[in-house]
Amino acid sequence: MKSPKSAVARLRATDKRAMAVIITAILACIGGVVAEERGFLTNGEVDKVTMALAVGAALLVAILNLRRVQEYNRLSPAEQLEARPTEEQANRSRRRARSLQIVLLILLLAVTVLIILAHAVGHASPPLRAVAPAIFGAVVAGLMLFLQRKGRTSDAGLCTLANNEAVALLQAGKVSDAAEALDKVVAEHTIEGSFRSLVAWNRGVAHLRLGNTAVATASFEDALGSLGRWSGGIRSSVWCCLALSHAIAGDLEMAARIQKQIQVRRRKRTSILARFAGAFIHVCKAQYPDAIESARTDGADPKRVRSTHEWRAARLLAAFSLARMAPRDDRVSEFVKAATPTYPGEFDYLAKSLPELRLFLVEHGFSTARAAL
Repeated sequence: MKSPKSAVARLRATDKRAMAVIITAILACIGGVVAEERGFLTNGEVDKVTMALAVGAALLVAILNLRRVQEYNRLSPAEQLEARPTEEQANRSRRRARSLQIVLLILLLAVTVLIILAHAVGHASPPLRAVAPAIFGAVVAGLMLFLQRKGRTSDAGLCTLANNEAVALLQAGKVSDAAEALDKVVAEHTIEGSFRSLVAWNRGVAHLRLGNTAVATASFEDALGSLGRWSGGIRSSVWCCLALSHAIAGDLEMAARIQKQIQVRRRKRTSILARFAGAFIHVCKAQYPDAIESARTDGADPKRVRSTHEWRAARLLAAFSLARMAPRDDRVSEFVKAATPTYPGEFDYLAKSLPELRLFLVEHGFSTARAAL
């Protein structure tokens, strides 16, 4: 397996080659216009050269973009996490993209005005050749933006309805029905891009709560592979779910590695999902003080967060950790009350390999399963 640093270097090299192709082609196009003005090339020759450069550069950019996607998808989950940009890099990239879109709009407007003026005075060809570099740059850069757009699906309406119904089933505690519905969406429909990542994410969550960590892990990895390059907080949330899936499956080393990278890259306040995943990893390692610290909640959590499964699960882990350290602490009952499940067995999947947590769930009436004594 190649190192994460070499993976990052390869991805950046591909980006630089694509940019070099565009810059070289634009310079060559400008050189052709200058050569025409000085009489070294005829008008027809310049037109042919410009067309050839536009087509050739567009093909090269498309090939390089495809190679980059393939290179990224071949990386392991840990390498993908190492290779993803930091928040600062992602924000800088979004600013550059917006600036590029503004420049493209100005170029296209300028070209349109010049062509209209040229036709008005009866000289269409010379002004058009004079702005050939602008047209070329706009076309190629527009192609790059198009290649980075989110994928579409021909039956997005049906898939969206099915996905929303599955999420409603999941929230109502009908986890098996939700997993079955999402399995059906993936099996019967061709979906791509950000919507595929959403369906795969929800499918992973449903299977995770059923204890099917293998399917959940594969779904979360599918979601990560379908996300755009700069997906920010969404990508971090899926990584948290993946870390949780690895921890439940017993791979604490991978879970801790993913969680550590998420903490390094997220400079803002930690999300409740990250706190929940971090607390569970600490519980698995019997690091109860760290679990309580990770599961902490405060007044900054809005009401909608306090009604989520993740918030209640964090309260549950805090109660369990405190009970292991100080069973007579009054806060245990307070945390247990806050963690009251919305349906029977909501937290059973967390106790898959933790008999002490399973017993705790049974003692407080949170589990439908019998404790393994």
